[in-house]
Amino acid sequence: MKFSRVAEVFLAIAQEPSRTKMTELIAALLAEATPEEAQLISYLCLGLLRAPYKGNQFNFAEKSMIKVLADIAKQDHDMYKKFVKKLGGVGVAVLEAEWPYNEEDLTLQQVY
Repeated sequence: MKFSRVAEVFLAIAQEPSRTKMTELIAALLAEATPEEAQLISYLCLGLLRAPYKGNQFNFAEKSMIKVLADIAKQDHDMYKKFVKKLGGVGVAVLEAEWPYNEEDLTLQQVY
């Protein structure tokens, strides 16, 4: 499954006020997924990378995350920090940034 498909559904969920519709969107996405992809999607829906008992808390501060993302996007740290502040958060900045790869080609497993 292409990661862009997962991102589209997550974006739709973020904009959806109805819990019922959110559930329908996730159910449809999981129906398209292989069992391995469904496991990854389930973790991502919960804001996790793997099962909680495996200990996966990274404790990244927003400031550190901005530096990492600026490096990946090949941008100046201060400029990227202003970009994040202008857009209202790291998540939105990730969506709006220009990345040095073609995201249409990435699979869920590759991003994971």
